[in-house]
Order: sequence, then structure tokens, then C-alpha cells
Amino acid sequence: MEAPLASAWLDRGGQDYHVIVVLPMDQRAVIEEASRENAPREACGLLIGRQGAEVTWITRAHATPNAAMEPEHSFVVPSGSLQAIIGDASRLGLAVVGSWHSHTSGSAVPSRADRAGAIDPDWLLLIASGDDLRVWTIGTDGTPRKETLARGGGSEYAPRP
Repeated sequence: MEAPLASAWLDRGGQDYHVIVVLPMDQRAVIEEASRENAPREACGLLIGRQGAEVTWITRAHATPNAAMEPEHSFVVPSGSLQAIIGDASRLGLAVVGSWHSHTSGSAVPSRADRAGAIDPDWLLLIASGDDLRVWTIGTDGTPRKETLARGGGSEYAPRP
């Protein structure tokens, strides 16, 4: 049985601390469905929510087109999608807190390309492989940090601005 919350170790200001990452079940379903529909290409998207000192609430998992040159092995969120989702998040009083993508072969572990493309140690990287979803952060030294992502309640349980 899966735990109701997922967690990640985040590096803010050189200090590690434990942060709980809550992904509602309906948003997990968005990721799983997009992953199935896009196979054998990697599906991808962005996560919006509220990042607090100890808890990050993901309120929406947006699926976007994959603009990568080789979408079977990598992902790129198109800049137009990124800008639109940033705007949506801002209007809701939320922020883009991470990205997600699927691995169509292998496990839900960051690849070398995933680690090299990490943009910030506070950025959440959710990887889906089949029904296995895991959340990661990538430290400034390229080291992935992980806890298993598990089911949470529905989006209606997320805090409101």
C-alpha cells in the first residue's frame, strides 16, 4: 500500500531539509493518461502549486506537447506552453514548482540528461514509468534525491490562495 504523501529532499541555501510533496489522485491520473497516450514517445508537462517551507502542494499537472528532437528518449516543454502555464499559475496565485515526464523504457529514475538539464535544486522533477511515479530534486552537484511519490487526496483538498 502506498503512503498518502510523497516527499523530496530539497537543498535551499546549502541546507537539506525534508519537504512533503502532495499530488492529488486526479492529477496523478492526468500524468498516467498522458504517458499512456504518448507512448512510445515521452510525455511531459509542468506542475503548478504552492511551495511552502515544509509542504509543496501540487494543484495541477499540465500535459504539454513534447518538442524534443528525439521524443522517444527526451522531453522539451515548448516555450509557448511554458509561458501560458506560468500565466495561468500566476492568475491563480500559484507557481510552477516542477516538471514531469515519462520514461517509456526503464525506471522512474533521472537519466543523465535529466540530471544535466536540472535548472534549480528546488525544482521538482516527477518521472512516470508505467504506474510508478517518483518525485526527485537534483542537487547543485547533479546528485538526484528521491522519495516515492504516492497518492494524495483530490485537488479540492489543496490550500487556496
